Amino acid sequence: MYLADHLGTVYALDATTGQDRWRIATEQRQSTEPVLVADGNVHVGSGSALYTLDAVTGTPRWRFAAGGELVGAPVVADGRIHFGSADHVLYTLDATGGQLRWKLATGGEITARRWRRAGSCTRAARTAACTRWTR
Repeated sequence: MYLADHLGTVYALDATTGQDRWRIATEQRQSTEPVLVADGNVHVGSGSALYTLDAVTGTPRWRFAAGGELVGAPVVADGRIHFGSADHVLYTLDATGGQLRWKLATGGEITARRWRRAGSCTRAARTAACTRWTR
């Protein structure tokens, strides 16, 4: 089980016993979103950076500094990690190495809670708003 507090400490706990497996300090976070666990990594937005940690050891794999606070939760799809920031930019990084793949200036702060691939839209929900990414 993985969680992060507002001070930016990320914890890995044994879900059965509650025993602390590891913990690591990042930056203070404003987000109340849970951490994202995917493909053996723990992803967490803290301050204005996205941190990726090894899920087993807690060892930092990479850190990407955005231009503003990360408020919403990231999403991983197709080997990429997508997240928004208070700097009005949607970022897409390589999920393995953290390299910037592309970014989109949106003109507004990105604070969405969860995004899903449009392919996960239900038949009843397929609308123009469900063409690429949707909440």
